[in-house]
Amino acid sequence: MKAARRSRVALGWLAAAVGIGWAVVRSSAAPLPGNLLLNGDFEQPPGIEGFVVFQGASLPYWVVESGSVEIDGYGWEKANGAQSLDLNGDAPGALYQDVPTTPGQTYRLRYAMSGHPFCGPLVMTLEVRWGGEIVATPAFDRTGKTPEDMGWRYDEHLLTASGTSSRLRFASLTEASCGPLLDDLSLAPEATLPAPPATPSATPTSTATATPTCPPTPAPPVTTPTALPGRGTLGLRHYLPFAASGACTP
Repeated sequence: MKAARRSRVALGWLAAAVGIGWAVVRSSAAPLPGNLLLNGDFEQPPGIEGFVVFQGASLPYWVVESGSVEIDGYGWEKANGAQSLDLNGDAPGALYQDVPTTPGQTYRLRYAMSGHPFCGPLVMTLEVRWGGEIVATPAFDRTGKTPEDMGWRYDEHLLTASGTSSRLRFASLTEASCGPLLDDLSLAPEATLPAPPATPSATPTSTATATPTCPPTPAPPVTTPTALPGRGTLGLRHYLPFAASGACTP
């Protein structure tokens, strides 16, 4: 199976030699600030030409738990840098990295996924685990993809840590000589918004009751008694305005 894969890769390089060529396009996304993963872009060990298969603890900062994986340095498009990881080495593989975490803290995981451009099924699937629990089983359809345009897709998941160390694990679910590709992995604490400032409680304030200011009381007009024929002198009675309740009273 591996020999068949090598022959197909060789055909790809032959196509480049006769003038079809591959344009290596970099489509990296900005890494998450505070990335906790080491060698998440699989650039270590550097300078790989073709591919190198890894088992056990031979891959820097990762442990290959089962099967094998390989780092590809071929000239097809990478999500970031010059190398990517094929989860199928000589057989479907699984690898993990133990990350220091804070219990109860939420972390954002982001990774780029594609599929081997020359062999294997059109649809390739992998499994993501966090702390032993399955997070996702994403699939990638490489139909119509080319070495120049690998169709790298970024997936993200929010993960919560339950201890001071959490295991991040990727495994191939593709039974083939070529499998799903990974690149540009990031894991960082999810930014938390600061708590809104406390709203000060309203302290009731006493409102002084305004005392109405009474206008000056006008002096009563001076009246002159008027003599009516046959009735004597009629004294005129003057009435002051009645002060209603709540009205201004002097």
